[in-house]
Amino acid sequence: MKAKNIKAKMPVILWLRYLVQAAFLAFIAQLVVRAALLGESAEAAVPSAEAYCAMGGLETFYSFITTGGKFLPRTHLSNLVTFLALMATVLVAKSAFCGWVCPFGTLQEWVRKPGRWLARMPFVALMRERSKKHASFLRRVDRVARYGKYLVLAYLMVGTISFGTMVFRGWDPYAALIKIYETEAGLGLYILILIVALSLFVERPWCRYACPLGAAIGLIGRLSMIKVTRHQDLCTNCGLCSRACPMDVELRSTARVTSSECHNCLSCLEVCPREGALDLRTARLPQIKWLTEGKHVSTIGEGAGSNAS
Repeated sequence: MKAKNIKAKMPVILWLRYLVQAAFLAFIAQLVVRAALLGESAEAAVPSAEAYCAMGGLETFYSFITTGGKFLPRTHLSNLVTFLALMATVLVAKSAFCGWVCPFGTLQEWVRKPGRWLARMPFVALMRERSKKHASFLRRVDRVARYGKYLVLAYLMVGTISFGTMVFRGWDPYAALIKIYETEAGLGLYILILIVALSLFVERPWCRYACPLGAAIGLIGRLSMIKVTRHQDLCTNCGLCSRACPMDVELRSTARVTSSECHNCLSCLEVCPREGALDLRTARLPQIKWLTEGKHVSTIGEGAGSNAS
């Protein structure tokens, strides 16, 4: 009798991820609301949400190390500390910041949920059906467009170093979002509206195609310790993990997910029907078992090490 797995509930780590996402989004939201109502001042004791933005740390990093500790305008020590802490985290947990912490990533992810409902509407469903005729072309466009974030990163670094100012801020949708109470109709606001609208139909469009911080994190994250690992002897090659991945990482063709597109969101673990086929592992340490427990109740029958039928 072959092994049969019973799916019970999401792993502990997935519930933890949703709680972390909600907590960070709520933290930034309350800063924005308080600043809008009270203003940002020492008297009001309301810090700017920008003070916790790692992007500002990335932009001011070169200035800080080459000018003896000077920061770019609108950046602070907190930005640099946040950025350096983030880079240390990336070396351990890959792009988990993008999948767990980033408020703008969370916003895009949550906007996508009602977008799946909209996809059932007759007109949208018809357009999706017609787009299948061009699926191969659209996949090639998607792959090429993903390099856009590296171009944005290069522009940000070269421009910041050359001009000594935050050249990216004027069209940064996240900056427009956290300053929406004082933002005039500029490029950043238009990009924000576009990204939110696209998020109804595309998984994390800003993260996919244009986020410079995500580009830097993805590159450094290839060196990280903790990665999703696929065990070929247990995998049934059903393809559910690849289809569930919001960034369209092809998990079936790899034993250890090193793609810079992976956000360690663990959607793949949520849908995997086979216990132990996917898990989190470090480069030299054992499986992080307690975090991934709870996905399956048990394995029934003899031959527990064989593939499920």
